[in-house]
Amino acid sequence: MSRPPSSSQALLHSRLLLGVLLAVLITSSAGWAGETGNCLLYEVTSPTTRAYILGSIHLMPERVYPLDQAIEQAYGEAELLVVELDVGAPDTAMKIMAAMVEQASYPAGRTLRTELDSTLVAELEDALADAGMSLAMLENQQPWVLSLTLLEIETQRLGFRSDAGLDMHFLERARDRLPIVALEDAATQIELLSGLEHDLQVLMLNETLEQLPLTEYMLRMLLDAWQFGDAEALAAMIVYFSSQDPRLEDYNRRLLTDRNHTMTARIAGMLDGDEVPFVIVGAAHVVGDEGIIALLEEHGFETRQVAKLGPPVSVESGARE
Repeated sequence: MSRPPSSSQALLHSRLLLGVLLAVLITSSAGWAGETGNCLLYEVTSPTTRAYILGSIHLMPERVYPLDQAIEQAYGEAELLVVELDVGAPDTAMKIMAAMVEQASYPAGRTLRTELDSTLVAELEDALADAGMSLAMLENQQPWVLSLTLLEIETQRLGFRSDAGLDMHFLERARDRLPIVALEDAATQIELLSGLEHDLQVLMLNETLEQLPLTEYMLRMLLDAWQFGDAEALAAMIVYFSSQDPRLEDYNRRLLTDRNHTMTARIAGMLDGDEVPFVIVGAAHVVGDEGIIALLEEHGFETRQVAKLGPPVSVESGARE
């Protein structure tokens, strides 16, 4: 089997990027994202404590570092680091590999060549050849694996890497300093993808091949929205994405809405305690009417988006080694 993608968290985020692309293209003509003076960071307060929730892009270029002082100050106050998935834990890679072995391959006797039409196979072969790979390396894998492999290769080629993502950045810094809590596990994240019906996996693969040439533009616009702290622009992207193909409606709900409610319940429980959590979750989970911030407000917690303070005076605390 081919090497597993770097993390199931990055995979889920990569799938989200495919849908976000169309929203970016539609809203970009009039300068869709603008500088807000805020970070994509929220302070949430309860009667007993406060939490900081940072909307993350799991695939980042190195140039985003060092981070704004406001993010660094929030992290400095933290007594607990909370992430979607602890991608740096010793057993996480093994769990991802085990889940991929179990769920990523076709049953014996079936391959991409037997299950896909010849036109799609030819397009797939061309895309893989452009990435320096051949279909023979991956033909036993199911379509969802090919979709995410192609997008991961392209995002890495453009300098967006999972090892430079915000979650990995803070996990490395917190490993010997703070307790680390994961909101999800690798097996659950892989199942969100592998559980798709085959025809929907093929639909995903077609979308990937169609949108792959526009990935650079998409990533640039998405990163701008994050750096501008423009939660409204990001929320608009998610709404547009979620309303695309009706065949993916249930998948979109499981990918975002259901997980938002589950993670919100976990965070609300932490806000009933007295420790200060620093929470890093994908930006798509933070914004919008059913994002984590809106759901926490429905639980009665007070929230505010944190203003930027500018780059750190000393880059030592926020720079990547």
